[in-house]
Amino acid sequence: MNGIHLYIKRNPLPEELYLQFMLLLGLLFGYFEVTAFWNAGVILLTGWLLLASNRIQKIIRQNAMAVLLLFCLICFIALNIIYMGTGAYLSYNLIQIVRPIIILCGIFYISQEKNDIIYNFLSGNFGLLNLMWIVNLFVLGLQVAGTGFMIKASWMATNSFYTDNCTGLFGGSATHVVMLFTIFITIYNLEFGIKRFSIGWKKKGFCAYVFGTLGLMLLFSTLNDNTAMFIFVPIFLVWYYLHKLRIVDTTLFNKIFDILKYVILAILLLFVLQFIPGVSDFINTTVMDKIDGVINFEDTNGLGSVERLAIASDALNRGFGWKLGQGLGAWNIMGGRYAGFLHFGLSSVGSFIYLMGIWGYLIITVVYAYLMSHMRSEGAKLSFIITFAMVNLLCFYTMFLTATHAIVWSIFIFLMLNSVGMEKHGQ
Repeated sequence: MNGIHLYIKRNPLPEELYLQFMLLLGLLFGYFEVTAFWNAGVILLTGWLLLASNRIQKIIRQNAMAVLLLFCLICFIALNIIYMGTGAYLSYNLIQIVRPIIILCGIFYISQEKNDIIYNFLSGNFGLLNLMWIVNLFVLGLQVAGTGFMIKASWMATNSFYTDNCTGLFGGSATHVVMLFTIFITIYNLEFGIKRFSIGWKKKGFCAYVFGTLGLMLLFSTLNDNTAMFIFVPIFLVWYYLHKLRIVDTTLFNKIFDILKYVILAILLLFVLQFIPGVSDFINTTVMDKIDGVINFEDTNGLGSVERLAIASDALNRGFGWKLGQGLGAWNIMGGRYAGFLHFGLSSVGSFIYLMGIWGYLIITVVYAYLMSHMRSEGAKLSFIITFAMVNLLCFYTMFLTATHAIVWSIFIFLMLNSVGMEKHGQ
């Protein structure tokens, strides 16, 4: 790193504060439920970020497709309101949809800057992120032990299923946010942490810490019914390693060999997990049963977590799902007990298709996939097609498009994937 020129921005303060605020929002939004404060912070910092930049016109010109997609989304929402009416939940639903998009646009805008702000942010928060990781593991451990530690009565009043509220510091019914934070911190430590401990026993000790704490989180996930952890963590870790290998730069033989190494490693890991009674039983029963139920949702009458697909299917079968949906104001987009579905809003795919129709859902997921796949740092761009598939998978299983802290960690995951192999110097 010696001798590498460091490009320093004349005024990095707005970008730094924006990223730091989003980090705190991701960590504390669910537990400190002061929505007015978080909304004000997002609006004021986004406004300051844009006003302080002297490259806004150039960045907009360079990202005309992103601007066009956002314009199409705005037009579709306007059509939905005009033709389907306002409804009692319109303003609430708009806030839940627009807030994450503003955050995504702000971080996307920063990623277009040709400086070290992304690297400095990721590298500089190593201590804070790992401290929160450890603290969250400690709190989560107490919660899954049945103590009720730091679980608010208001969460239980909204969702009386105790295990759904065993989320550490991330708020009520937020097991999917815990999953996304776990993915981020694991990839983050593998990419940034190991660079800090690159000498002998320190590196081995840090690797033991990374995979030891991940194993502990997987164990806790069997106790709070966090099935998504066993689906998405392996997918993203494989994606990270394939990206890190820079497969496009190797021969066909090496590509196949490198992929097979990690396939074999994954098989060995699954084999080892079979010898851990609690984890083995959870995977072979709960995880597999839920996957089977989702695939065959029509045979289960769309009950429980299988409602994810049943809600979307019902909207399409009734016809309005192919048009503008029931209207954005028809019901709480994150609420339950609508149209005969106890868990309406359990995932974004069902609630968005029901209220906005299939076209509205496709437009908003294309917007997310495009912005996330075109965030630039020093890594190669992620494929839009793969990113679009991952966004839809997350929409299917989580409240991806409306849960603000889920979006924050998803954005940071994609920032990490775009930053593989990044070093500290101007682009």
